[in-house]
Amino acid sequence: MVVVAGMVGAAGLGGVVVRGVTQLDIGTGFEGGLAVVILAIYLDRVTGAAGRRLQQRRRNTLRRRGSRHEQQATTAKLPTAA
Repeated sequence: MVVVAGMVGAAGLGGVVVRGVTQLDIGTGFEGGLAVVILAIYLDRVTGAAGRRLQQRRRNTLRRRGSRHEQQATTAKLPTAA
């Protein structure tokens, strides 16, 4: 997406890559491409860890709610002394 944005004319890493490729400047194109790859890997790891953390919190919340509902259901079914 970054490189496509650079092709359209946006500045940034995509612009560096496109400029390097179109001017046959292999060093500049490689630097920009490597920066894009490193940034993509970093963002993938960070968002993946955040997603796993959020998923774990949801599981814990559902477990607590489930056990609370089970306790309420068992106490409601107990016979009362007349």
